[in-house]
Amino acid sequence: MNPEFFTVSRSTTDYGSIDLHVAVTGDPAGPVILCVHGWPETWHSWRFQMEHFAALGYRVAAMDVRGYGGSSRPTPIEAYRLTELSADAAAVVDNLSPDQPAILFGHDWGAPIVWNTARLHPESVKAVAGLSVPYRPATAGDPMELWDLFYQDRFFYMKYFQEVGVAEAAFEADLPAAIRKIYYAGSGDSPLDLWLTERHEDHAFLDDLPDPDPVPTWMAPDQLQPTIDAHAAGSLSGGFHRYRAQHLDGAEIESVGNPTL
Repeated sequence: MNPEFFTVSRSTTDYGSIDLHVAVTGDPAGPVILCVHGWPETWHSWRFQMEHFAALGYRVAAMDVRGYGGSSRPTPIEAYRLTELSADAAAVVDNLSPDQPAILFGHDWGAPIVWNTARLHPESVKAVAGLSVPYRPATAGDPMELWDLFYQDRFFYMKYFQEVGVAEAAFEADLPAAIRKIYYAGSGDSPLDLWLTERHEDHAFLDDLPDPDPVPTWMAPDQLQPTIDAHAAGSLSGGFHRYRAQHLDGAEIESVGNPTL
């Protein structure tokens, strides 16, 4: 697959112009699918799905979410609220398909983004497929208070990500190894109990995640290197800021009211 690349720019009140890097393939006249990745991914994670649905007649796009790859990486944590990220997705849809709503695919953090794009920008969305994360209405409050209570004195990755700079430094120390460890740990090839092992809250996230050797074929260097290169192109903070911005989402989105089903 040889996608075309283009940039969608949207003007924001608080963060200036946001440029969104988008890959697209398939029939220019076909119905649009927009794919939205999670952490720590890029548009490249969707390459096989793009090829599959393009062969079925769709025009398939995958964006680098704000904070990743070739898209803008604003500094403030507040720039990574779901309202902002959903508006980014809607802007890409409106550019690709100004006259018709699109189908949205979202994985991991991409799933809440597409769910809330449908909620906040219903005119832009025809259907949603959420992978890994089901829809949950946003409510006021800080989700981290729940995780702090549930994982009291115990490690939980979202808790580890909260202090600005800690996770960034750990990943930047050996970015290729960090990406390999995360991708392998989240795959079906890793031990089933890997995420269930209890650790003290002072545990460093990457320390006991296996770095596979040899790597599975789907993690071969030619498959993973584009993602590593995209992350290395700028600050890693945007991906972690999405975890840090969670406490801002509920009150802001709850006021919109419940979606119409």
